[in-house]
This record gives sequence, C-alpha cells and structure tokens, in this order.
Amino acid sequence: MARCLFEAKREDLLSHPYLLRQTKDSQTRIQCMLASNRVSGTNDNGTICSISSQWLLALPNPGLSQYMTPSEFRAAIAMRLAIPLFATSMPCPKSACQSNHVMMDKFGYHILACRGDRNMCKARHDLVRDALSDLAGKCDFNPVKDAPVNCLGFSSNGVLHRYRPADLLIRGNDFNRDCIDVTVVSPISKIMGPSDNFRPGNKANKAEIAKINKHLPHCEAAGYGFHPFAVDIFGMLGLESAALLRRICYSYHACVGIQKSLAHAICLRRVSFSIQLGIARQLVSFMDTNSCC
Repeated sequence: MARCLFEAKREDLLSHPYLLRQTKDSQTRIQCMLASNRVSGTNDNGTICSISSQWLLALPNPGLSQYMTPSEFRAAIAMRLAIPLFATSMPCPKSACQSNHVMMDKFGYHILACRGDRNMCKARHDLVRDALSDLAGKCDFNPVKDAPVNCLGFSSNGVLHRYRPADLLIRGNDFNRDCIDVTVVSPISKIMGPSDNFRPGNKANKAEIAKINKHLPHCEAAGYGFHPFAVDIFGMLGLESAALLRRICYSYHACVGIQKSLAHAICLRRVSFSIQLGIARQLVSFMDTNSCC
C-alpha cells in the first residue's frame, strides 16, 4: 500500500504546476533528480545501488566531518526539494564559463558541473575520498591517501605521459595493494534528449568503465590491483563501486564488532553525507558572491 501511495504521489509531482512552470532544462533536471531519489538502496540481488537519501539519517558528528553549517544545510535541502537558490538565472561568474556565455540556472544545477569551479570539485572529491579512507582504516585495510604508486596517469594517443598518486591504496583482508580512484560525477551536466532517456546510475557506470579501461592495465603491470569508486551527485553508485562499498560494510561489521545492519547504515550514511557536504559547499561558495532569493 505504501509503495502504491508513493508511486501515485510521484506521478502527481511530475505533473505539478510548479514543475511545469520551469524552463525545459530545469524540468528535465528536476525529473532526473526525482528518478534518482526514488531508487531504493539495494536492488533485487541485495547489491547497493543508491545512497541518495542516507545522508538525511546521519547524526551530526564534527569529528567525522559529518556536520553542515546552517547555510550549507539549507542549500543541500533546497536542491533536493527543487527550491531556487537564486532569484533568476544569470551568467556564470567563473571566467571559464563567461567566455562561452554560459548561463547559471536559478536552482544551482550548473554549479555542480561548472568547468570554472575546479577547486570546489576537487574539494567535493576529497571529502568522499576521506570518508572512504576513514572507513577503510576501521576495517584494517591500512589505507594510504595520495599513495605514490606511479601507475595511474593520463593517456594521450595511447601513450602514458604523466603519473599521479592513487586516491587511496588499501592493503589487508582480501585486498593486496589495491589502488582506489574516486570520482564524483554530475549526470545532468549536459541534458541530451527527454528525461525518459535518463537512467539513474548510468553516468556513474560510464565513469567507472572509463576508469577501469584507463588505469587497470597500468596498475596490473606495476603489480597493483585497481578499483574505481564512481558515484554521481544524486548518490547513484556504479556497479563496481557498489561492490566495493559492500565489502567495506561487511569488513566494518567484522572489525568493529557491531550488528551487520548498523555497520551497513554507518558506512552508507558516512559516504552519502560526504557527497552532500561537498555539494552544499559548492552551492554556498556561489551563493556568497551572488544574490539569493
């Protein structure tokens, strides 16, 4: 009965006058957000596929960076509820976007994929990496952040020309010198076609495959394992990333000695909160320099 009720409510949302009054791009983005948020945490096989709503259940804990300022929390909630952050759309203030006359929508979706906001995108990435590192430490995986493994890099015409450290190097349990590469992507950076073509988690899966094709051969040649951790801003995980997080959940349960369901909840909420905190800080950084409604 509850499922039928929520399905009916969702249909009401999609045809609500508030949504229909928005621009076509904004309607599509809101529909994509709703499609992602309605996905349950696990699929029919019990595999984690979404952590979109887990952050709402996380208890405040400044020691774990699990804490938002009032302005950050308002920004995160406003995006989730499709409440405008700005009075109207406006040109993006970043120079990289100004040269291409890019407009910033009033809901703030552009901010999360802005090419001129590299530092905040990296900060968002680092929050997720730090959350994974802390959980891996409690699982006795001996994590090393920014590990100088010299087997990850950027390829140009098939030639490896620059090395960089691994976001995480984990060892222990059933991991043996495995590199973790984290990426947080926006599935609405470019709206292509109607929202009916949008599949929750598709962008994370594509990012994951790209990471594997790019880094796995080099890692294996250097004697390391490789795992991508790809998640989108709505909390949808790639298939490999979901499997990795599930392994962390089980190891957390075994090492910390708490109920399996509680260990599962703690791990999912921690990662989910780190994503939303990064998003909230990006939004607030723009709101501080632009008039909000």
